Amino acid sequence: MAEKKELTIKESLAKLDQIAAQMESPDVSLEDSFGLYEQGMKLIKSATKRIEDVQRKVEKLEADGSVSNFEETPSDGSSSNGAGGSDGLPF
Repeated sequence: MAEKKELTIKESLAKLDQIAAQMESPDVSLEDSFGLYEQGMKLIKSATKRIEDVQRKVEKLEADGSVSNFEETPSDGSSSNGAGGSDGLPF
């Protein structure tokens, strides 16, 4: 059996647009609308998780352009490289 490929953020948003258009159709039954709604909510959850993952990586970019694991951030929120302001940004 083929493994399901996880959609990219862009693909998820395109699929959500398709679902929204289908739900706006007067020909869609209430039962079908519930199914489409469920699919849409799963897509939103998946896309949100992927966006949050990317956001964490961007927030953790180091000065040399490398990406550190977000989980390695000190628990007090202080910057590990000593540069920048109290918010941990390098500027």
